[in-house]
Amino acid sequence: MKAMLLAWVVKLWNLWPPFFGAGIRLQVVRSNLLGLEVRLKGRPWTRNPMGTQFGGSIFAMTDPFYVGIFRLHLPREIQIWDKAATIRFRRASRGELRAVFRVTPEQLEEIQARLALENTVDWTATVNVLDLNGQLVAEVEKTLAFRRRPY
Repeated sequence: MKAMLLAWVVKLWNLWPPFFGAGIRLQVVRSNLLGLEVRLKGRPWTRNPMGTQFGGSIFAMTDPFYVGIFRLHLPREIQIWDKAATIRFRRASRGELRAVFRVTPEQLEEIQARLALENTVDWTATVNVLDLNGQLVAEVEKTLAFRRRPY
């Protein structure tokens, strides 16, 4: 069942028009669905006028994945929203880029425990965008907001 879910998750993300057109591909997903790797291909249409990777595509490759991971693991009565994001570009790159997203079981438990005591919980993580040589290209700080649905 998990393998089938995994295959569908990858297929759907990779066919989503904004990602497909931008050359963003979900590449590797850990079998427990708590981690994944996203790549941005180095294509002519993903470059800016200077010939390097377009900053908007770099930012887009980090957009929905933490929400997706948490959505798969937290109960439906918990709402999850991107609350804020910032990007700091460190160096230009012309080639393929990758970003790895990880959530630990402890982080899932912590969010649920805090939501038992608080109405809203913010969670922040930093995603490093690297080139294929491991050089840091950009740092993206993502803040998610979690809230129990009112009944």
